[in-house]
Amino acid sequence: MSDHRALRTYYEAGQYMASLSSTLLLPVSVYVTFMGVAMWRDRRDKADGPMPLEELAVRTGNTPSSISAQLRYLGDRYRDGKPGFGLVRTYEHPTNGRMKTFDLTPRGEAVVEHLKYIHDRE
Repeated sequence: MSDHRALRTYYEAGQYMASLSSTLLLPVSVYVTFMGVAMWRDRRDKADGPMPLEELAVRTGNTPSSISAQLRYLGDRYRDGKPGFGLVRTYEHPTNGRMKTFDLTPRGEAVVEHLKYIHDRE
C-alpha cells in the first residue's frame, strides 16, 4: 500500500483553507499566492527592502495583475466592497513608492501556524 501522508496533509490543509469563509471560495491560484506570501514575506534584501509584489508574481508563476487581484482576495476587501479573507495586507514599498509589498495579518499568521500543525502531526 502506498504512503498517502503527504496527500492527506495537502487535503486537510485545503479543507482548512476552504473552511475560513462561508461566503468566499478559495481558488487554487489564491491558495498558492497565500503560501508564497507565507514562505517569502520575511525575505529581506538589504539594498532593496522587502520583496515586491512583482517578485512574488515571478516566484509563483503569475502576472503582477493576477497577484494583485489575489492579494485583494486574501486581504480585507476583495472588490465591490465584498469582504476578503483578512489573511494578507499590502502596503507601499519603503524604498519605491510605486511598488507594493505584502505581509501576513495576525489572522494569516494563525492560519500558517495551523497549516504547520497539520503538517507536523503526521
